[in-house]
Amino acid sequence: MNRKRGRRTDEDKAEEIANRIDLKEKLCFVKSNSAFFTTQPHPSQQWGPLWDGPSCDAGPPNEYAPDFQDLIKWKIYHVIFVAPLSVSLDTDLTVEKINAGTAPWLRSRADSKLPLVEIHAGVSITKFTELVHRTRGEVYIGWRELPIWEMTHYEWPTKLT
Repeated sequence: MNRKRGRRTDEDKAEEIANRIDLKEKLCFVKSNSAFFTTQPHPSQQWGPLWDGPSCDAGPPNEYAPDFQDLIKWKIYHVIFVAPLSVSLDTDLTVEKINAGTAPWLRSRADSKLPLVEIHAGVSITKFTELVHRTRGEVYIGWRELPIWEMTHYEWPTKLT
């Protein structure tokens, strides 16, 4: 903690967030510069709106709700990334297929002079952050935990290092 002012620095916040995150999370959905992670045992067990249609039409993953009593409780984590990575826009690919390993969620751009990076479903937030950093990108996570539908209204995110 920043002792001079008695306030937390971004590094303190990032460390606290990293300590709170369950290390069992897995990448299950990417849209634009948002990546979503689930604590479901495998990304293929996570579901969301229109995940059986073209991935470009799909919505964020469903959150656990109490009426899912027959299922194991899971969590969804949302991060924002800024990096020279492209989301697969192949209209034949569904979220189901990507989460089954048919194609990566993200890959470095062909015109980039940076190393080839592919990010597949199932990677942890830690591995995701490492791969994004290889492209000289950054990963951010919101400081306050909010439901997914409110994720666009959070405080300025904290950079994960």
